Amino acid sequence: MRTLLLISSGLLTLSSVATAAVPERTTHVTSQGAIRQMRAPRQQMAAAPVQIPVAKEAPANTVEVPFTHDLGKGGTEVKNYTDINVNGDNRKWQYGKVNGYATCMVPNEVDANDDWLVTVPIHLPAGSYVLSFQIGIMGSGTPSVSMDASIGKAPTVEGLTTQIVAPLTQSQKDFKTYEYGLTIDEEGYYYVGFHCTTTKEQKGTLKLANVGMKAGTVAPPVDPPAAGQLSWTLAPQGELKATVTYVAPTKTVSGADLTEISKVLITSRWEVDKFEYTDVQPGQTIPCEVEMYAGINNRFTAVAYVGDTPGEKVEYKNIWCGPDTPKAPENVKLTPSADYTKATLTWDAVTEGEHEGGYVDPSALTYYIFDAFGSYYDPAIAEVKGSTSYTFDYSDLEAQDFVAYQVTAGNGDLYSLDTSSNIVVVGKPDQAPFMESFTDGTYDKVWVLDPKTSYNGQDYGTVDDSYFESLLDPEDPEAPKPLKSQDADNGFFFWMPIETDVMWGLQSVRVDLSKTKNPVLDVWYQGKGSTLDIMAAHGEDEFAPLRTIALKDAPTDDWTLCRVSLDDFKADGTVRIACALQPPTTPTPRCGAYRWTISPSTILSRRIWPCADWTYPNQSRPVRNCP
Repeated sequence: MRTLLLISSGLLTLSSVATAAVPERTTHVTSQGAIRQMRAPRQQMAAAPVQIPVAKEAPANTVEVPFTHDLGKGGTEVKNYTDINVNGDNRKWQYGKVNGYATCMVPNEVDANDDWLVTVPIHLPAGSYVLSFQIGIMGSGTPSVSMDASIGKAPTVEGLTTQIVAPLTQSQKDFKTYEYGLTIDEEGYYYVGFHCTTTKEQKGTLKLANVGMKAGTVAPPVDPPAAGQLSWTLAPQGELKATVTYVAPTKTVSGADLTEISKVLITSRWEVDKFEYTDVQPGQTIPCEVEMYAGINNRFTAVAYVGDTPGEKVEYKNIWCGPDTPKAPENVKLTPSADYTKATLTWDAVTEGEHEGGYVDPSALTYYIFDAFGSYYDPAIAEVKGSTSYTFDYSDLEAQDFVAYQVTAGNGDLYSLDTSSNIVVVGKPDQAPFMESFTDGTYDKVWVLDPKTSYNGQDYGTVDDSYFESLLDPEDPEAPKPLKSQDADNGFFFWMPIETDVMWGLQSVRVDLSKTKNPVLDVWYQGKGSTLDIMAAHGEDEFAPLRTIALKDAPTDDWTLCRVSLDDFKADGTVRIACALQPPTTPTPRCGAYRWTISPSTILSRRIWPCADWTYPNQSRPVRNCP
């Protein structure tokens, strides 16, 4: 315990000991002269102690101990309190106005409050007493409030000679109780003044309530128990039950060995259920069977006590219990057969729910398979129970096609999110020669968009030879020559990025190379500023670049041929080809509307075929877009 010697006019000795909420403090005053503790805002020390004689008769409105004053409008004695507005601003103590407490509003004309609320006279025979009061904060978003308190022989700033509550700051909004001990050496009539010193920056309105005094002493603060350990095990079949296990602490908050625990309180379901255990030993393990709510709205708490003083509470909330929505299936993979007439879809069994602790019965799950290229509202094309695979038969498929599937796990009304498989080409491979010429502005072959394609920030698509011609003024001699197809078949592909972080890609079906000698891939292109990746894939492997054309470094205004050997793919028997168009990392400005065809941000990809002078059927097939 810290001891502070303060000597005033020889009328009292004050020793102050805080509760657990307040640091220990002792104030002592004798009758021999004066040594005063400095406190703001009274910075100047009097040259000589102020001598205030003991009143011979009780002043008006004197109260005896014990007492507790309600500082709100329901109180009686509070009407005789005294308020002192030292700085004369428009803020001061308001008391007896509302229910249950007095307030001192945050200053707005000065930097800090300097306002006193002084009690009625208190008759204190020699002895020990306890001063108590409560502090709270009015309003939300206010960081803190500050105050101190003094005692003396007159209800004036000068008469409150001894500070008994050192300056304190509270950030807790709810009321907090403080207690200080006083030892009076000589009988007399005393006043206690509560000094609000909240600053403008603190933004807090101080609430003061239940000012009281009684005979006695303040017990030393209890060193409460530290937090124990709390764990739980949910019922194994999704029942709304759990076993909560609490291991009582062995240390106090300060780190000392804990010698006793008066009780342990465990709660569940947001304290709807409370379980109290007495005569608990430090370190003891306590199991507790509890009921649970269905879903995530569950909470456990546990706290150990010493006497009536609670220790640190351990708390867990948002605990899921009961049946849960299954997790989305993982490792969904589609594998074609060697002749590409079948494909087997596989996935990992779902054994967990979306939430930790959620219960899923794997044996009760049904797996629903959807066409990844279909509509969101299409029904499942297959339902699987008791298995994690499904085989599709494409023997009747007349031409190649791209397939991909989505798998969803469901049980009753609880359905998981879906997971998409990889894209697979099925059906008999196309024979060489193979060519895409975008005749008349249409796709001659069936293609699939690269799943990484961006759908915003770019313009793309097939156009015919009249497209750019229609944008130009035929009477303008300075108009650029309209772009037309390289082989005069009235069609080509056009791409113009608007943003830098975009990509557009095409992937082909499978082409049979078994009858070719020296297969090559030819690509006609022209453009400026962007990048063209020409790619191919071995079997079911990922596509890898064969050639990267950086048009920013090598721009072209004319159709240009890029030829890449496919000899490395002949051993596979077949090959799939792809292209990816990407803008440069640093944006390149686009030209005006009439010069789009030679814009620095434009790529025009004309032809893609594995061997020169191949023929191809004149058919129009749409591009498949995998979601």
